[in-house]
Amino acid sequence: MCKDLGIQKAAEYLEMKKSKLTAETKDQLDSQMLELVENSVVHRLRVGGQTIGGADALVELLPASNSKTYGISDFDGQKLDRTHVITAISFGYDAAVAANVTNAGQATYENVLSAVPATLQNSTIEIEQDGKPVLSVPVRKLITAAASTAIADGMLKLESFALLKDRTTTKINLRTPGVVDAGANNVPCFSVELHGFSTRPK
Repeated sequence: MCKDLGIQKAAEYLEMKKSKLTAETKDQLDSQMLELVENSVVHRLRVGGQTIGGADALVELLPASNSKTYGISDFDGQKLDRTHVITAISFGYDAAVAANVTNAGQATYENVLSAVPATLQNSTIEIEQDGKPVLSVPVRKLITAAASTAIADGMLKLESFALLKDRTTTKINLRTPGVVDAGANNVPCFSVELHGFSTRPK
């Protein structure tokens, strides 16, 4: 899909979803004060312990204490400062040596089958806003059979777009079927990238 056509489709989708937007964003769109630009929303997290999850457990990847930090998270707490149309998603995991990786920005993320534990492969990424589901994707759909340097190989294009509203409480969770174990002296690190188009002032 060419870039201009992608923006056009995202703009049409945003217009269709306008009633769901915050009042300020609707007013700014109606006044033509905002434009859509190609962008990715990033969130990464280093978990404190060696293991996470359990049987049908929900692991919070975007806690309320989260801080907006370049290269780590675009969320201020659990909220975005812009509206974002999601057209694709990518996922990364690292069983990082705890002593060497003190924050999520230092991890080396992979989505290769051999690097992702079986329990994590069978988990699901769930995103919601204000308690309503936005997106639910099995991790298995976000991993590849072999390593690749092609960005598109690690990206799942959505069959239908999804919407993240600005200034709205967002949850990014990992639903696991069992315990995910990063190994002795390691900590699990996760990366979720939501590709698409964001609003910005003209």
